Amino acid sequence: HDELKIRVIEEMDTRTAPAEMVSEAGTPLVAQVMCVGLAIAVATILYSFTGFREDVLIAQELEIWTPESPDAGNLMEQIQQRAAEVPDNGHYWNILGRYHMSVAEYSSEVEAFEQLLVLAPDNADILAQAAQARYLAGNRRLTTEVQELAMRALEQNPQQRTALGLLGMALFELGDFSTASMFWQRLLDVTEQIRKSTRLNSSHSSVSRMPSSA
Repeated sequence: HDELKIRVIEEMDTRTAPAEMVSEAGTPLVAQVMCVGLAIAVATILYSFTGFREDVLIAQELEIWTPESPDAGNLMEQIQQRAAEVPDNGHYWNILGRYHMSVAEYSSEVEAFEQLLVLAPDNADILAQAAQARYLAGNRRLTTEVQELAMRALEQNPQQRTALGLLGMALFELGDFSTASMFWQRLLDVTEQIRKSTRLNSSHSSVSRMPSSA
């Protein structure tokens, strides 16, 4: 009986509390779990830091970048890669969309503004840009989708100039001169309002800079 009791106790000792569990290599399992958790945390911090560093470098290059720069395409490739890594960064998609439009790469422009629409489906400016991108990519055809996007932009902002100009031009080319004229007149009215507001703000700024009389 004593021998059996000793064997039972010895077997129980190998199945004691988790804090005393050991791996085959002899390392406490709790310590191993803690090491794995620490490694994951460090990896997450390093990934975040690396991503942030990439964003800083891109921002610095953008400060001196122009579409005519010799390395313009390289920077856009970096931004494209970064946008794929952080697809919820609308700033990158906006840059890509406008760049592709400037170099007449309309299919890529459509892709960029479609990504923006996912992030901000009710933004008037993005809706208008997406409509324009699809219009240009479709050989300047006013499809139902293009018209719907432009009208949605005007629902959000009746003074959205890109949408007004697009609809005016597209409808004129289709021979709907009266409707085209209506959109163009709205565009002219908005443009005139902006000019008046700019002149007024400039006038106020000039007055505020004038020295006061003693």
